[in-house]
Amino acid sequence: MYAWGLAGYLAGVLGQTGLMKHKISIYIYGAVISILFGVIMDTYFLVGFVQQITPASIAAVYAAGLSFNLPHAVSTVVFLVLVLVPWGKKIGRVKMKYGLQEF
Repeated sequence: MYAWGLAGYLAGVLGQTGLMKHKISIYIYGAVISILFGVIMDTYFLVGFVQQITPASIAAVYAAGLSFNLPHAVSTVVFLVLVLVPWGKKIGRVKMKYGLQEF
């Protein structure tokens, strides 16, 4: 839950700086935050479930995580490419209808 919360919080912070107004920035953010999410989850696994934490076990955990983290990043970007424009239009209409503005 912490990792997902961090992803949303960082998106909000970056949104306030204006960096999230460009599609390429959102795609890059999606890829980077997917990798960061995987690293956080791999670290949780390492600390919570590995009996003896050694350099070899650390390398094994993060290497095994790559088989999930890299496809996760790629699929996140593909998903964003597919839904960013249609969802952006819908969210824009809701913001206009209810007078919501960016802060």
